[in-house]
Amino acid sequence: MPSPPKTYLILGATRGIGLELVRQVLALNHRVIATQRSPSASLKVLKESYPDSMRILNCDVSDETSITEFVRNVGALAENGEFLSHEGDRKGLINTVVFNAGILTHPARITEFSSQFLIHLQTNTLGPLSTASKLLAHPRLCFHNLVFISSDSGSMGRWLDHEDGFAAYGMSKCALNMGVRHLAAELARKSKGGEDGMGEGEGEGGGKREEKGVPVVMAVHPGEVRTDMASAVELDWVVEGQMEVEESVRGVLDVVERKGWGGVEEMGRGEAGFWDWNGEVHPW
Repeated sequence: MPSPPKTYLILGATRGIGLELVRQVLALNHRVIATQRSPSASLKVLKESYPDSMRILNCDVSDETSITEFVRNVGALAENGEFLSHEGDRKGLINTVVFNAGILTHPARITEFSSQFLIHLQTNTLGPLSTASKLLAHPRLCFHNLVFISSDSGSMGRWLDHEDGFAAYGMSKCALNMGVRHLAAELARKSKGGEDGMGEGEGEGGGKREEKGVPVVMAVHPGEVRTDMASAVELDWVVEGQMEVEESVRGVLDVVERKGWGGVEEMGRGEAGFWDWNGEVHPW
């Protein structure tokens, strides 16, 4: 028998990687909750093609009021039972949340300090982590995978010294990575202390879930992708290994399936993983 459809929540879904995630997940016969800051023609077209499998909600991760309202609206989907399946104590299950919303303004250098640093940190770091915190705190929701789209620009272990003008973006992704690692550790500690509230059940397919109900938390570098955001940046160096967004997203979804909840290479609890789009470990 075919596997039951899963539910994906994709934040930042109006273009590039986020929009392609929506397309590919729907094509796999799963359900999608997609977010937009303002009405998106591309999402509207997809909703018309998949009226029963897709919901569109507004969310601006740089605005705490918007985040709070968004989480309330996601919770409403669990309350009315029309879209989310239920797991454990009648909680609405979202199998995978992908935190993709982000910005890249170039150049943004330390020696030419500007408000761009605060904007990048709010949008790329604090906003996604705040959204994750509020979603996890909702009493009617539970999750299997929390996936944060990061970047090799945020790696401390593989410093890219040629990336002139990427200070704000790199710092924001580096800080996001640190937040992701703390989030994974905090969720494991809360579970041990009896503050679960994050879904129930043991892993399938040989998973290594040490703490019952703790979501898998990971950061993913999607590769060097040809997107509108990347194309808007003029660089003085050649970016090697560029790929189309379709290839990147196929890789990201495969990583989530293999490394995530119930996957054949499922991670242990208490620590986050940082993966490349092709499934290789990326240094923090």
